[in-house]
Amino acid sequence: MGKNRQNFAYMGWQLHRGEIIPLLAVYSTSMNPFVGVFLLGVLMRVVGFIVGFHVSNYDTQSWMLVGEATRQGISVYSDIAALHQPYIPFFIYLTTLPVMWIKVVLLLIDMCNVYLVYLLSKRNIPIAFLYAINPITIMITAIHGQFDVLPIFFLLCALYLLQSKHQWRSLLMYSLAIASKTWPVFFVFSFLRRVRPWYAIALVTLVPVLCIAVYGIIF
Repeated sequence: MGKNRQNFAYMGWQLHRGEIIPLLAVYSTSMNPFVGVFLLGVLMRVVGFIVGFHVSNYDTQSWMLVGEATRQGISVYSDIAALHQPYIPFFIYLTTLPVMWIKVVLLLIDMCNVYLVYLLSKRNIPIAFLYAINPITIMITAIHGQFDVLPIFFLLCALYLLQSKHQWRSLLMYSLAIASKTWPVFFVFSFLRRVRPWYAIALVTLVPVLCIAVYGIIF
């Protein structure tokens, strides 16, 4: 009991100093503080999901247009894609789900991102906390309806695997990141510095090329 009291006193002292301590993590040392960070992240995303439940905007309307065409077996790249799906055909299959379920999937992926940030930061609680409560991520995913958390997930996985010396799996994850949205290609030089041999980076073209080929065969 005395040890727990001492722990609460230490937490209170840190808060008094102005350090970032997650509110839900102020409990006994028998629990990992990251659990509190994670639960707070879940809570904020649930609130965002409820707020954005009836929000309709350009992105969610694009999901519905692309999803409807995909369900009917119509290629979106002849017309719709110019304004609503200017990406490699990877995320496109998820748009066949109702908008509510797309957001649920993306929010679950974003909670995985919280954990990956925690691992990549060497289990740094304040850094994981900052990502968990990041209002921009929550707003664009739960309310606005963008899917950048998906390439972020694959990119974080790629970085974690690269740190763990799993080069080939890392390149596969990086390939998935580029297939889901093209902006991760700007990190290619960071990977080039670590990949051996350097030309192994060509593997990142695998998933995007396969996605385009498969979509061309189906549609």
